[in-house]
Amino acid sequence: MSDQTQSGSVVMQARVPQEIAQYVPDDTKVLGLDGQSDAIREGLRLLHQKAQLVALGMDYQHFYDSQPAPVSEITAALWGDGTE
Repeated sequence: MSDQTQSGSVVMQARVPQEIAQYVPDDTKVLGLDGQSDAIREGLRLLHQKAQLVALGMDYQHFYDSQPAPVSEITAALWGDGTE
């Protein structure tokens, strides 16, 4: 559940297992973050980055109909065509 504030940010709440939460204070120090909120924002940023990569892979598979992409002439000249 989330609520939008006037600043354009959204307040989100989540229950975090103790076995993960116990590492947050040390992890925030190691990464130079300013506490739990920064740690959660960084985690959500990484989640979004991963989702973008997965979506890109899915688009790639759809575009090439789940077949390997063709090898360019330059790549084939440098590395072979991948069939060896």
